[in-house]
Amino acid sequence: MTWYTEVTANLAAIPDFITHYEAELQAAKREVQIWGNVEKVTATGIELAGQANDVIVRGLDIGGNITRVYSRIAQDSAPGSYGQSVVGNPIPYTPPLRFTTVATYRPDQQLAYTVAGRFQQIGAVSLNNNQVNPDTYGGFSTFFVLDAKARYQIDKNWLASAGIDNILNRSYWMFHPFPQRTFIATLKYNYN
Repeated sequence: MTWYTEVTANLAAIPDFITHYEAELQAAKREVQIWGNVEKVTATGIELAGQANDVIVRGLDIGGNITRVYSRIAQDSAPGSYGQSVVGNPIPYTPPLRFTTVATYRPDQQLAYTVAGRFQQIGAVSLNNNQVNPDTYGGFSTFFVLDAKARYQIDKNWLASAGIDNILNRSYWMFHPFPQRTFIATLKYNYN
């Protein structure tokens, strides 16, 4: 068995952070999307990534990563889009926790089976952190998705594969809806 791991820590203090957010247009009594400047944001995070080859049996490779980010708006003298301060709120579109894992088994040089999972925790979608329903247009959902794929190298030119994305048929949003369970099959010919 061979393996590697990598740990990355980061600390960022970003002045003049440009983002878009919802604001209430007083004259029209409706919300609009606008771009704006936040005086200072900070983010600290850590990521652990790794991969191991030939785990338990020859041909089984397992890898993945996990990332944790603590973000906040550190300074902004302008009032938020609804008149309240946004200092202390998380940075929009920065998920606080996410991970990916993948396992691939190759019993021989021609065949490979892969299963992968992705998780992302909901993060703020506005400076005000006032998302009421994450499962709608413009929202960001917490999600866990599993995918599976089988791949077969028929000969040096032909490759066949089949898979299922979102096996659990989860409904989730990242500004727009993502596809639910999807079946995929491909047949590829390589001229080389």
